[in-house]
Amino acid sequence: MLQRGIIILIPKLSWCQCLSFSRALHSAGETNSELVKRLLGQNEETWHEQKNSFLNNYDRDNLMETYKKLRFLGYSNENILEELRIMRLRPLTLNSRYRIYLDYGFDKKLISLSLLRHFVATLAHNIHKLKKDGYINKYKNVLANVNKKLKLENVEELDESLPLKHIHHEYLAQYLSLSLNMSRDEANYNLRKYTNLKCRSFKCIRENIDFLTKTFGFTHEKIRKHIYVLYSDKENALSVLKTYPKLGSTDFKDIIYSYPNIILLPLSNVRGVIECVEKFGYSRDHIAKVPMILLLNPSTLETRLNRIHTEDWYQPYVGLPRALNLAFSLPDIEKRRSILRDLNMKCVSMNLLACPKSYFNAYAKHGRDKINFFPNA
Repeated sequence: MLQRGIIILIPKLSWCQCLSFSRALHSAGETNSELVKRLLGQNEETWHEQKNSFLNNYDRDNLMETYKKLRFLGYSNENILEELRIMRLRPLTLNSRYRIYLDYGFDKKLISLSLLRHFVATLAHNIHKLKKDGYINKYKNVLANVNKKLKLENVEELDESLPLKHIHHEYLAQYLSLSLNMSRDEANYNLRKYTNLKCRSFKCIRENIDFLTKTFGFTHEKIRKHIYVLYSDKENALSVLKTYPKLGSTDFKDIIYSYPNIILLPLSNVRGVIECVEKFGYSRDHIAKVPMILLLNPSTLETRLNRIHTEDWYQPYVGLPRALNLAFSLPDIEKRRSILRDLNMKCVSMNLLACPKSYFNAYAKHGRDKINFFPNA
């Protein structure tokens, strides 16, 4: 049986005030666990530090946004404390799970944090069982309501005896087909390949398509080619654009258009990478020429740049924008140098060391020289 829970609704003003003071409540040396303890109004006697130390393994900004989202959805501090591991989920994931439950007729008052945590297990049940357990009104025609809401014909003769995860998959496939002008086979393939899409609500998919087309100029064809962008976080992307409208002289929107996977990066990662690069004396214009450097974890990038700046072999590249290419490809560098030494190729360029694998293999096989793999770097 699924565990039920009743949401305690609270005025939105209270959690807004609590969140606004949260930054002032913690010092630079305060752990995530201590911060959450204060947010939830707990003291040393009621807070189990060792049990809740898992919070220290997660990004602080994400914890703050998750807390904000939970309070916005109407959950109290007591609700959160009872299901503290809900804090591990991203705000977008929480919102999508909540919306999916509403899409299929769940009683809003019975969408507990336990139900949100056990989303996969819940979707494994069929609608008959969910009605029997009281989560959905037994007189509600769930499939007819979804068909009407999405303006779809009856999809694959679905019925309420099927697992909800199967029903949601079929509806998503149909919805993607109509929204992006793709075949059902292509839609089903994308849902199998990018499983995170199955956890997105119809509203989230629709909002992301509109956001990508209007903000970045993505066509439906480009979205189909990079279908993973549909599980990006719109609010996070807007925060990135607000914080960094440009990288040097390059519009950040143009960077995302050329490198769509960057839209998946949390603001904290983008900020960390930019701060790290600037600490080593490189400008934001340099980052704009090597935008894939943003995909690295800031701590990983710092380790690699430290190596480049301290080891003698890399000194000719220190301070050059192309050194960021080297940092991005550093794990392959030593292996490539060894291969070139074995082939007695003494003239080694930055382009060759940091180029894509296919280009390097072609060079090592045929010995072609003077190929500029990064003309804009």
